[in-house]
Amino acid sequence: MDEALNEAIATAVGSAVAAATAVPGGDLNDGWRVDLADGRRLFVKTAADAPPGGYTAEAAGLRWLAEPGTLAVAEPVAVVDSPAGEDAVRLLALAWIEPGRLDAAGEETLGRGLAQLHAAGAPRFGAFGADPAEPLRIGPLELPNGPA
Repeated sequence: MDEALNEAIATAVGSAVAAATAVPGGDLNDGWRVDLADGRRLFVKTAADAPPGGYTAEAAGLRWLAEPGTLAVAEPVAVVDSPAGEDAVRLLALAWIEPGRLDAAGEETLGRGLAQLHAAGAPRFGAFGADPAEPLRIGPLELPNGPA
């Protein structure tokens, strides 16, 4: 992890980075398990070509999915969305979730939680932000999301 990213994380979460380990699984982002000096552990995703506002929108979407309280959802801890430029740092820090597998009871809980989440509804498909015409982001794609 480079020093600019290390400093951006520390500033955003209010604790120094004690250790950072690259974690696999990302196609669009680099992923890191970050241990902080205050004992917290985070998952941090970052990408040199992350679009401005992308991580902010993702964090808002995660908070919106958590609102009904039907499922455990990754908790956004910090977003850094620096303006474009050669020193731009963009990242999304989430509370760390230990890897594992669901047993049969966990699978049933997940299924019921997803059904309850869908039943909670939304004003329209893809809508969660204050601006109803805000585009929907899926990876590098930006899709028009205005009512039609």
